[in-house]
Amino acid sequence: MSKKLLKRCGKLFLILFAIFFTLELLIRIALSIRIGPDVLLYGTRFCKRQVTPFERWDYNRTKRTVETHENIVKKYSKYYPNQKRMDVNKKGEFFSVTINSKGFRGKDYDLEKPDNILRIACLGGSSTFGYTDKDDETYPNYLEKILKEELHGLKSKKFNSVEVINLGIPHLDSEQIYSLFINEAISMKPDIVTFYEGVNDTVKPLSNKNRNVVLADYLEWMSSNFLIFRKSLGFNFMRYFIQRDVKYSKAYFIEYIKGRSAIFIKNLDLIKKECDGRGIKFYVITQQSKSFFVADMKGVSYEREAELLRDKINKEPVRPKELCFLASSVLMSDLRKWAEDNNVIVVDGIKALDDRRDCLTSWVHLTPEGNNILAAAIAKSILATYDLTGKTD
Repeated sequence: MSKKLLKRCGKLFLILFAIFFTLELLIRIALSIRIGPDVLLYGTRFCKRQVTPFERWDYNRTKRTVETHENIVKKYSKYYPNQKRMDVNKKGEFFSVTINSKGFRGKDYDLEKPDNILRIACLGGSSTFGYTDKDDETYPNYLEKILKEELHGLKSKKFNSVEVINLGIPHLDSEQIYSLFINEAISMKPDIVTFYEGVNDTVKPLSNKNRNVVLADYLEWMSSNFLIFRKSLGFNFMRYFIQRDVKYSKAYFIEYIKGRSAIFIKNLDLIKKECDGRGIKFYVITQQSKSFFVADMKGVSYEREAELLRDKINKEPVRPKELCFLASSVLMSDLRKWAEDNNVIVVDGIKALDDRRDCLTSWVHLTPEGNNILAAAIAKSILATYDLTGKTD
């Protein structure tokens, strides 16, 4: 290649770079005025937004704002106090979501717990928070209602009422939940702590030699660092076109699941240790989910779906949601074994909802009816294993 041609190519590159840089800067300035100044630092660790500013803007326009939580604390994030948030249910109806003064969902509570109140802290992700469900339709809300009714009939000498605090924050995995537990739940002095999560620990991909997987990851990185790519119609179409053909082999799954269970169990161990040291009763709940592999789930149990997917991956690659489901089923199996070995009570949420998997509105979120079923299973376990009356004191 001649020096003259190299010089022309260099000039062309500089011109294109200048155009790209100018457009990127203009987009950031425009959005910083509309959304906030930290948008200027998008793609860096100094930008506190968990999702892209464009998504934030889109959520504001569509009124669905529960998926963003930018208040970063230690290794997790939550909502800012008393924010106005909106969600939409299965029927397409928009409704307001209550974020209290502590940055969590639900009504306010005093940090200092009265002695005569049974306080339960519910740890988890978006399923605990209650995606697509109103404030009074989440499983923590139903759990409080059920236990209050039961406590009224028991005529307890120990507790006058029940307070269930929803500490569920969308997207959090077990490590982030542990950090939240240490920084938020312990100071609340709960009598009981529940843990309902697993799927979020399975969604982080590995590097892979598959061309589509590598390219999809690269495009995701570009959209996560440059706003000009995030909203580009052509760029997003290309990303979708590539991602729809992403599949994972059995060899990838073996590598994918390696170490995930150990991290998951380690975080449960850490929570249990803190609970034991403070006299807190710890309950773990198996998490119901689906992979979208089975079109008609009527009569198809969680374990049957896992069995079908194990057969599939032995013959051909699986899709991302199928991979996560398989990984999650391993975590749930290991959760049961860990709980048995460590004398921790397991609430079988999978079994409770196996006959009503139609209550799954997505791969993991539940309808109000599903939340009520889950809450009833948790309440039944608490009533059978926790002294609410004070007669044995």
